[in-house]
Amino acid sequence: MPSADRIFSISGDDDFRTLAMEIFRYQASENALYARYIELLNLEQGRISRPEDIPFLPIGTFREHRVLTGRAEPELVFESSRVTSDRQSPH
Repeated sequence: MPSADRIFSISGDDDFRTLAMEIFRYQASENALYARYIELLNLEQGRISRPEDIPFLPIGTFREHRVLTGRAEPELVFESSRVTSDRQSPH
């Protein structure tokens, strides 16, 4: 996973595109939930070659599942308000 320093030192469109694809490949291979989502969409990770083609998880996924990559536990969790749903979403 790219470091925060690298993320915050993007210096143009090409740099952004390269980093976005690197982060996508990392998430697609290390996050089981996201990998399964890509599989259900019948997409092959290797065929996604530009940021515009990266599939986004539906927002409801974050209400129903823990979307985490790696083994680290979150240091802080807060719950959203119930503005658009009858359930609070942990973040």
